[in-house]
Amino acid sequence: MAYGSLLALFGLVGWGLARAQAGRKRGLALAMLGAATTLLAACSAGEPDIQLDQAQIDLGQVVNGEVRSFEVSVLNQGNGDLVIEAVSTSCGCTSAEVVPTTLKPGERGSLQVTFDSGAHGPEERG
Repeated sequence: MAYGSLLALFGLVGWGLARAQAGRKRGLALAMLGAATTLLAACSAGEPDIQLDQAQIDLGQVVNGEVRSFEVSVLNQGNGDLVIEAVSTSCGCTSAEVVPTTLKPGERGSLQVTFDSGAHGPEERG
């Protein structure tokens, strides 16, 4: 529903409530309020649904000090905007970000991950 239509709808609800307060039919105001609530519920966005093309990445043999980067495709297969506010990793040796951070329904983005095997020093072995 267009923004202007919502404003017109709220204007009608306000007019109906003013009439009810003036001692006119309260049923009209309640019916208009119910219609507005129903229309706003119908206008609300659906839920996003994230899908990753890969749930795991096998890095194979990694030499200490080597940095590996890779991307995983991200799809919003839901009916509402997918807004990714933060991405965290479990270790300082790995960084990740999603680009873009907002995906409309049906849009794809990219989870970009970098793993630094030497982040903990040369003596560490994985």
